[in-house]
Amino acid sequence: MVGSPGGDFGELAAFAEEVRAAVEPVPDHPEVGEERERVLGLARALGDRVGCEVAFGVFAESSAGKSLLLGALVGNPSLLPVETRTVTCNITELRLRHAAVRVARVVAARAEYLDHDEIRDYIDHLVRHTGNLVRAADGDVGALRELTPDWSGLFRLRQVLDSSARLRLAPNALDDLRREVDEMLKGERALRASGLAPGSTEELLTPDGVVDTAALWALVDHGTAAGPADRQAVVRRVVAEVEVPAGVWSSARLYGAAVRLVDVPGSRGSRKPVRDEYLRVRELDEVDTALFFLDSRPGSTHESRALQDLMIAGRRDLDRARDAILVVAGKFDAVPEVPGVLLDEPRVEPEEEAVLGRSAVLRELVTAARDLVPSGRDDRIFFVSPYVTMANAGELDLGWDVDGEIARLRAGQEVALARDKVERWRRVGRVPGRLGDGLAAFTTDGGLDALRTGMIRHAAEHGVTQALDRVRTQADELRSAFERLKRRRADLGPVPVEDDDVRRLVERVFGTIRDRVAQARSALSQRLADPESAPRTGKAPAERVREEAERTVADWPEWKALFDAVADGRVQADSATDLPEEYRDLLDDAPLPVLVSEFSVLFRKACDRVDAGHPDVVAERVETYLDECGLVTQAERELIDEVLTPAVRARLGAERGGGALLVAVGQFTRPHETARDVCARLKVESEAGDRHFPLDPTRALPWHPDSPRRGSESYTGIGQVLRLRQSMTEAVVVQCRGTLAVALAAAAKELDGKFRGMSAALNLINNNAVRWIDEITRARRTDGSEETDR
Repeated sequence: MVGSPGGDFGELAAFAEEVRAAVEPVPDHPEVGEERERVLGLARALGDRVGCEVAFGVFAESSAGKSLLLGALVGNPSLLPVETRTVTCNITELRLRHAAVRVARVVAARAEYLDHDEIRDYIDHLVRHTGNLVRAADGDVGALRELTPDWSGLFRLRQVLDSSARLRLAPNALDDLRREVDEMLKGERALRASGLAPGSTEELLTPDGVVDTAALWALVDHGTAAGPADRQAVVRRVVAEVEVPAGVWSSARLYGAAVRLVDVPGSRGSRKPVRDEYLRVRELDEVDTALFFLDSRPGSTHESRALQDLMIAGRRDLDRARDAILVVAGKFDAVPEVPGVLLDEPRVEPEEEAVLGRSAVLRELVTAARDLVPSGRDDRIFFVSPYVTMANAGELDLGWDVDGEIARLRAGQEVALARDKVERWRRVGRVPGRLGDGLAAFTTDGGLDALRTGMIRHAAEHGVTQALDRVRTQADELRSAFERLKRRRADLGPVPVEDDDVRRLVERVFGTIRDRVAQARSALSQRLADPESAPRTGKAPAERVREEAERTVADWPEWKALFDAVADGRVQADSATDLPEEYRDLLDDAPLPVLVSEFSVLFRKACDRVDAGHPDVVAERVETYLDECGLVTQAERELIDEVLTPAVRARLGAERGGGALLVAVGQFTRPHETARDVCARLKVESEAGDRHFPLDPTRALPWHPDSPRRGSESYTGIGQVLRLRQSMTEAVVVQCRGTLAVALAAAAKELDGKFRGMSAALNLINNNAVRWIDEITRARRTDGSEETDR
């Protein structure tokens, strides 16, 4: 294979790996060091670039039957949940792989959760959306200006929606926003309770190690309450690895590129419409080909306008976005009039204009579809129906149990009507032109094969072929460089035997450690800098802060005084200060309650006490992070100590770049010292003046929206006191979680500098491995280590 880089993506990836295997482990003369490194660099670059994926996004505004169609498209109508109502509530990505199966099946599944950047972007989007609604209602947007794009900001937005009449939002709009915020906050609590961090991935498996279908559908289906349904709102996508019959989905024209089918929820019937709109736009920007579904039934073609609005909301140029679209007229078997009106007297000639002129429903559907695709591209419009596929099962080799699927879907009547509709279309005859091709395909197998072919053709024409040409050019360059290296090797003859331990250390161990350092560095923002990210053993830093805040606030003696003062269902407690004259008529003749402002000093002291424990929390998290990264194994550490003796280190320290290498070696072989050094450099301070007391200090107890006012027969009781304590706890948690995040971010920044230095030193070694092997070998010979080993 080496020397022949032609073929598809998979063959080119194998070629790159074979070149690396032929070069890396083989000793070379110092004279070919530069050529050797160029060959290895080209092989690595080809290996990194050779992976090609094609993403097909499936978009619809309502229940257009896309889940049933997607299942039938890959060889199993039951692959996704199918109901008469709209069920898809999360983006569902099907990653296809060919297998020797008759029916497509899910062999692995996982949930990928929104990461920190996506959460911030979404919350910022939600606040801006709320602000637009408030402005449209001529309300006051001042209450929204200080909301931060994080979970605490979302919590405060919920409070604003509950308490501010100045927004002037209609009751329905308020209810929708409250439900959306509640769903997201519920998802955040469920995610934290499960020990998962934002941006993490959860494999959906049963204890036996098989796909947990119940958990999978709980994250996909609106109506499922089993499994991790509480986390639906914080899911970025659900990914299912699907084995498909090779005869059903043939991607030979994609040259081995991986295929992803992305089922995107519609905008109707969603409990989180703002979040779904945010993700729909992002997904539309990422896919290579977008399948826009139109419901063919009467009254549904207005969805074309909504899909055009979605297209405009994306970041792509409008013409480029339109060029990426295929239109699927779903449920085409349900179109009334057609073809019945075409068979009425007088018979209509099977020509496009005559057909569209006789059927208003079909004309509106075709017009709506043409509005979405480039002008003159009727070949990008497909008429489909899985019910027709089932009706024509006798003429097709489907592989799945048609009768069983009809019974499961309770679709006997729909299939019978589809069979009758197909017979009528066949009696109409073939309609000339591109639309006629689509109608003919519909009568054959429900249009599924034509749709598959159109998807593959579109993807091949829009990027796959060009990507393959670029990769083949890289492969040709690699082949030429490798051939030159082989000729140089032959001219120079055999390489003298050197110290195997030195070569293994420089060429393999240091390279492996360099990769681990790169991985550890890339994960800093998600794992170390994230207060919610838990170590493999133990609690997340944010959870430890919460526990300390709960203990601190619960210890306030004021609570005991208030609880002791509860009698006859109300608090009998006097204020520590005089209540201003303007507030004395807030209550009837009940004994004066404490003022909320009296908790502000306690709040600040509690924040200071919790913050005082941050250095220990951060130091422990840095140590656990370095332990989890496992930059160097025990065997590698022993090899390093054996090769780099004190005398060898002293000699290397005098060489250019040798000092940096020794510093890096010390850092990754002694992680606990590295952690102490990182924490010793931190200077994170929290000024008391920065404490923001979150409650209204002018309010007197009772202060909750459901608390009594003048004329009420009941007064604040133990329930309101408990809620006040919980509110104070949450306020301390929000404040201290913020300072903890600053401290962890500072630690991550400091550790990133350490990793950057390690990477630079190891890259220096990797880029001139021949020289360093020679330097270390000569240092060992001078020291006598090599002779002793021999």
